[in-house]
Parts: sequence; C-alpha cells; structure tokens
Amino acid sequence: MKDVASARKLEEFMDEVRLLSRCNHSNAIKLQSVSITGLLVTSAGKQKELVYHVTNYAKYGELYKILKATGAFSERLARTYFFQLLRGNDK
Repeated sequence: MKDVASARKLEEFMDEVRLLSRCNHSNAIKLQSVSITGLLVTSAGKQKELVYHVTNYAKYGELYKILKATGAFSERLARTYFFQLLRGNDK
C-alpha cells in the first residue's frame, strides 16, 4: 500500500512540474529546477529521500500564508488578487 501511495504522490508531483514548466507569465512563479532523487539529512544525522522543485524567490511568500498572517482580505484586495489569478494564464 505504501508503494501505491508513494507512486501516486510522485505522479501528482510530476503533474505539478509539468504545469509549472509550461507557465510563462508575470503572475506565475518560475520553475528553475527539479529533482526526484533528493536527499535530506536531518540535524540528527538521519537521511530521508525526497523529491523537490526549486522556484524563483517569492518576495512576499505564498498567497495562503499572507492570508493566514493578515486575516480576511478587504473586498477590494480580494478582488485584486482574484483578477491577478484569473490573468495567470494570459500570454
């Protein structure tokens, strides 16, 4: 069962990579690098295999983190972000 779950997670990761690699817009973060053979060494010295992708630096972080930190957006700000998201696939 664990192998099936791992395979599904890898498939979902690769779907995200495919989508990010096709994005070329000022409102979308850029994908820089991908690894499916990553290795994390914890402070306790344990090793853990992982997959990851590297993107451009997002100066203000992720939208959901901003929302979590600030609380509910005003209607005007929410509308602004909404329209930016809608325009995210424009070329």
